[in-house]
Amino acid sequence: MDLKLVWRNGSALLRHRRLELHIDFDFRIEQIRAVHFRMHKAEGVMFPDALAHAAETCGLRLLAVPEKDLAAQVEQVMAMPVSDAMKKVAMLGKSVGPPWGADQKNATLAAMIALAERRE
Repeated sequence: MDLKLVWRNGSALLRHRRLELHIDFDFRIEQIRAVHFRMHKAEGVMFPDALAHAAETCGLRLLAVPEKDLAAQVEQVMAMPVSDAMKKVAMLGKSVGPPWGADQKNATLAAMIALAERRE
């Protein structure tokens, strides 16, 4: 890169005369985006794994319920239909306020399962 220093009214200005940029990548943008997407998917697996490892290391009781099994666990452990549990979750959400999306609702269901198991 060639730069030229120019003095104007007692101030120095830097003017670009030429910029040469040589890029030699073996990847196309579509390939980079695909890798980037997979990195986020990997984070979605690594983050819960890291939290589970931290809980176990600290001697905390860990309840890991896959999201797809959440409804069945609610019915089995809490002995109530999922619709009833979701009504309780909705009432709690109204008192807590936003954000109250799927992640918060699922976490609440998991906490309810953990509390119900603890009572047994």
